[in-house]
Amino acid sequence: FIMQKENITYIQAIETLANMYNIVIEYNDKKYQQSFDKRSQIMEIYNIAKDTYHNNLYSDIGLHCLEYIKNRGISDDILKELEVGYCPKNSNVLREKIKGQYSSEALNDSKLIRYAQDKYIDFFSGRLIFPLIDRNNTIAFSARKLNENDFGGKYINSTDTLIYKKSNVLYGLNKTKDYIKEKKYVIIVEGAMDFISLYENGIKNIVSPWGTALSDNQIKILKMITKNIYINFDTDEGFAGQNNAIKAGYTLFKNGIEPKIIAFPTIADPDDFIKEKGTDAYLECVKKSKKLFDFHYEVYQDINKEHASPQGFVDEVKNDIASINDPIYREIGIQNLSKVINVSSESIHSVVNEIINKQKNYEKIKAQIKTNNENQNQKTASIIEEKNLLEDDFIRICLSKEHSIRKFIFDNTDIKWIESNIHKKLYEHINIHLTSENLPEISLIINNITETDVSEKAVDIIIDIENSFSDINIAKDCLIRLEKKSIQKKLDSLREKLKECDENSSIENMQNITTLEQELKKINNKYN
Repeated sequence: FIMQKENITYIQAIETLANMYNIVIEYNDKKYQQSFDKRSQIMEIYNIAKDTYHNNLYSDIGLHCLEYIKNRGISDDILKELEVGYCPKNSNVLREKIKGQYSSEALNDSKLIRYAQDKYIDFFSGRLIFPLIDRNNTIAFSARKLNENDFGGKYINSTDTLIYKKSNVLYGLNKTKDYIKEKKYVIIVEGAMDFISLYENGIKNIVSPWGTALSDNQIKILKMITKNIYINFDTDEGFAGQNNAIKAGYTLFKNGIEPKIIAFPTIADPDDFIKEKGTDAYLECVKKSKKLFDFHYEVYQDINKEHASPQGFVDEVKNDIASINDPIYREIGIQNLSKVINVSSESIHSVVNEIINKQKNYEKIKAQIKTNNENQNQKTASIIEEKNLLEDDFIRICLSKEHSIRKFIFDNTDIKWIESNIHKKLYEHINIHLTSENLPEISLIINNITETDVSEKAVDIIIDIENSFSDINIAKDCLIRLEKKSIQKKLDSLREKLKECDENSSIENMQNITTLEQELKKINNKYN
């Protein structure tokens, strides 16, 4: 029930219930226990930070910030209900408050403190703070600068941590869920100030994705409460807010929601509009909200003016429609578009289907390439493994207890036959001992190897050195296979060159190929 109601995992549901009833959870998995302990510490740090910031707002150091927010028409009641706060400029208050109480790893992973100008500073220094509450715990902050001339963007938000994934939560939902259920629809606004202004003016069926693009997970959360979703982003001269609303609209459409977009008659954001025009005027705009395709077409015409055309608009939206996986909603999109631009749905179907078929062919080709690559990788891996096994055996034979076998290897091996550089270096270390009557302790040989990869390979090979070879015929067979492999590699290279070389080079290459092929035939009887 908790999993469905809160849209959380099984483990999170268990932890939520444990917190509600003050039950201590013990984990069998030590790593998970450690992760849980760190998460718990970070969550405590965030809760302390929220209280600290909120208290700052109502202290002497926060008076100018409190004046700023009240001048924007926000009352004490709302500031206290939403626990808005202030982080003093160049402050180290938070670190001093929690220093020594939590592990340095948890403090670092909370990402609330940064090191700058040879000192620690609160990450949200000099900003108005809005806490994001999820299941009664603070998990993130959004911070607005008070002076437009201050460094950085208007808002900075918490980055992802162990307790916060920005695509999984919505600002204000802890306060507005019941209002959304009551009104049977939700309004999505962009930022915290838009949210607070609407909330202050009695419009409480609202949420904010907090300056990030609306995600599939956020939509999934909303769909569990209502499927009637309105978008109310900024209306501005550069069309950035309108385009963001359109983008969010198509994300909703792909998730089975046909959204409506609230458009203001003048350039404004929700915060400014409701303060200037009032709640009734705002709700009138909600009533006059537009379907996604109607709104998008109007914006398209405003941007392109005399160059706007139905065909141009189809070109702009065709990829968005084609990317809708649900065929029913794709059909709804096509029908809506048909009505908006007065073009037959059959014509739009033709354009969209062409994109879908191209995408299917692309995916098919991509899948085939992936399969071919996997097969080639397996083949290559098999060849490499076979080569390494042969060269591993060669090294084991070099470490044979039989002096006659080691002497045979010394007299007949050409180091060029060894393809692997690691095995080649290993052979160079062993080679000087091959003619000795008694082989030194293998550990002494390994200790003299300075290259890490070579010594690791040596250890790997000698794990089963007790099974090393003591039959001269096995040694002969190994050298035959090594030499064959070397000759075959030369042959393959010459045959490749033969495809591209001129007539003179071709004759020379053919002669070399013939010579190597004759050598290859003779190798089997080389040591008889």
